[in-house]
Amino acid sequence: MRNLSILSLAVLLICHLPCAQADRKADFRAAYQSYQQAMGAGDTTGALESGKRAYKLGAKVYGRDDINTAKLAINYATLLNDTGEFKKARKILKGRLAVMESKYGQDAMDLIALLIELGRAEFDVDDVEESLAYFDRASDLVGRQDQALYRAKKNTDIAKILRDRGGAVHSRPYVEAAYWDYQDILQPEDLRLGMASYEMAMWSMKDRDLVAAVDYFNAALTAFDGAGPMNQGELSVRQLLVDVLSRLGREDEATPHCVALGEHQDVTQPPKVLFEAPVGVERGQLREVMGGEITVAFTVDVGGFVSNPRITSSTAEILNEAVLEAVSQFRYAPHFVDGKPAAMEEVSFTFSFDMGGRMERRGRFNPARNPGRGVGGGGRSGGGRGR
Repeated sequence: MRNLSILSLAVLLICHLPCAQADRKADFRAAYQSYQQAMGAGDTTGALESGKRAYKLGAKVYGRDDINTAKLAINYATLLNDTGEFKKARKILKGRLAVMESKYGQDAMDLIALLIELGRAEFDVDDVEESLAYFDRASDLVGRQDQALYRAKKNTDIAKILRDRGGAVHSRPYVEAAYWDYQDILQPEDLRLGMASYEMAMWSMKDRDLVAAVDYFNAALTAFDGAGPMNQGELSVRQLLVDVLSRLGREDEATPHCVALGEHQDVTQPPKVLFEAPVGVERGQLREVMGGEITVAFTVDVGGFVSNPRITSSTAEILNEAVLEAVSQFRYAPHFVDGKPAAMEEVSFTFSFDMGGRMERRGRFNPARNPGRGVGGGGRSGGGRGR
């Protein structure tokens, strides 16, 4: 009788195992379908929950070291990275690269998504080598693909990840790779090329290559300068162009940007200074100007140039001439009245020197002296100290 009971139990277990496996597969399919639906609906919370469940059930259905489990791990880890759960993502992705390499080889396109997520999960601003090794490998594999748009998008993704994680200083090779691909295939008005051109301009400024920066900014402006109100991209590029062109001594090229910016500024506020020339302060003068203040009054003409600057008050007289020299090279966004740029009188700018000799700046204007009469023309008016 006892032997019969043991035999019956064994038969029951044998029958139960296929049933349990079938149930597990059904549960997995349901979880994976929920994951796909949540992803399609943009429901990150729902996708995270169902993605986790699909991954865990998939590991039981396929086995932990199966290629399908590795792909489910990438799905789940991507969501963990998206929500800042980098430590959990690292744990989920551990060992997955070896599984993928064993299945596809070390140079397969199938590795790109995993390498990017590994780079994201492993990034540490104080120890970037391991993360950058993953990103570099992914970018190298991306570069072997035929589709230029795909290459550009993936390199753009890597650059964005680095910026988001505080590693913008390491993003340059990916920005450059994306830019050259975008330039080959996109129209000048395409925003993707505009953003890539803007980033190239910023890198050129870091290199102090201002001539190249102007070219890249102009390319970005072509993409950002759309119909309707000035957008933030156009605003930023025009402001930077005024600054860079002024530093290059190409003031006339900066004028259209000054005027365009002036057309979109609030006429109740002081005209916006777009370029500030530095005040030449010698080291030996710092002690004498500590706690001092110099205020300069002037006119901003219709092109945004400064004319007739004069000192109205000063407690740091030793720097009066240097301040006048600097202010005369400032550029402003002129005010607009009745759709036309208008000269602004009695604009003032104050330089304050704190007890450490550091300089603070603030600008003002007197609306009572500016009745809002439009003035024609657009060149430099007399009295300025242009370069």
